[in-house]
Amino acid sequence: MQKVGVFIICVLSFFVPLWFLPITSEFYDFNKQVLLIAGSLALLLVLSIHWLKEKQIKILHTPLDAPSLLLMISLLLSTIIYSPNKLEAIFDPGQVGTYLASIIIAFAIANIVRTKRDFEQIFFGFLLSTFVLSLIAIFWGTGLATRMLPTSLSAFSTELWSPTGSSINLIIFLVVGLIFAGFNLIKTKANSATGVLLAGFIFVNLIALGITGYNYRPVFLSPSTGWAIALEVLKTSPILGSGPGTFLSDFTRFRPVAFNESPNWTVRFATSSNQYLQVLTLTGFLGIVAYVLWTLKLLSLARKSFYTADSHSMAIAAAAIFITIVSFFVPFTTIGIFLAFTIAGLLVACHK
Repeated sequence: MQKVGVFIICVLSFFVPLWFLPITSEFYDFNKQVLLIAGSLALLLVLSIHWLKEKQIKILHTPLDAPSLLLMISLLLSTIIYSPNKLEAIFDPGQVGTYLASIIIAFAIANIVRTKRDFEQIFFGFLLSTFVLSLIAIFWGTGLATRMLPTSLSAFSTELWSPTGSSINLIIFLVVGLIFAGFNLIKTKANSATGVLLAGFIFVNLIALGITGYNYRPVFLSPSTGWAIALEVLKTSPILGSGPGTFLSDFTRFRPVAFNESPNWTVRFATSSNQYLQVLTLTGFLGIVAYVLWTLKLLSLARKSFYTADSHSMAIAAAAIFITIVSFFVPFTTIGIFLAFTIAGLLVACHK
């Protein structure tokens, strides 16, 4: 069953960034959410069957267990007590369901991934997915795709189109792919087939990053506005926040008057300025304490990885540090939450 679990993790690593369906009302995050929940349930089933076969439940205890459990509790309590629409709070992309599924996936990775070959298979799935994303970014970013697509596919005709759902998601995945490939290239003989492939991947990746960065003009809620909204929410609900799925309502109610004089005054933001303000606003002090503890434990594990000679461990540690830095500047969507917890699960598996 262990091999089945590794296979499911590889499938998720490859398909989550690429998965979308144009037959649903929302093409990207909704379908990635469904895939994440299905994958997490499949991994739980694999673990359950393994425990039944072994006639004992063996769970790896890790430094991330307590903060992950506390985060789950804060999300559920906040949903039950404050979210006006419980189903939307649980099943909407980027909300409770995404966190629960991602935490389960991280837990499964920590308990299933064991050997160097397991890591290599997961890395291959992720790098292959990132390579496909790079080719798509180049094909669309240079305008080749937009000139070739028929008018019936106008939804995909923008130069910034990506199956990740947004350019910031694409950039995050491309950088993580670059980190994985770079650390593995350092440990690989330059004239070997693997070394040539990794070098080619890095070259294509850098071109895709350059084109995407050149075309991308991000619009984010300013940190001062996000902080002002969080403070207003905490005045009425300091422990559990306003509840998952409520930020758009919080923005409408609590945005400061000065925001109406900003260049983005016509934009209605559904997420806060960064991941920490998002968690603080929606889950209060309980949620932000859990998330900060989780981040600190993650960074502690990452620091230990740089004292090893294992390229996989160092690559995952560098990716964890990058994800932590990014979280200070942008809020995570479904794909970002999945990536953060997957990296955490892999990092824990490195230190078993």
